[in-house]
Amino acid sequence: MKQFIGTWENETNKGTVYTAEFKPYGNCRMEFTFRSVTQGKVWLEMKQLWGYDKKRDKIVVAGLMKDDPNLMLQATWFTAKTDVNKFR
Repeated sequence: MKQFIGTWENETNKGTVYTAEFKPYGNCRMEFTFRSVTQGKVWLEMKQLWGYDKKRDKIVVAGLMKDDPNLMLQATWFTAKTDVNKFR
């Protein structure tokens, strides 16, 4: 999971900027913050905790969007060095 650590930014041709930041959180865990901004207006914010489940060899993710009461849970795993699968 260490390859994710850092700040990632993507700007679309329609003026939307997506910013993702991964920070270490304890041992084998990460905190993820995601933000989308269009024309100076934030329209999506999300926080997630990522942890590695050694027994199942999966990354387990729990997340919340700022203005949405629903909890998101997913399992993620690598199928190759740069390929990731998700199950929600």
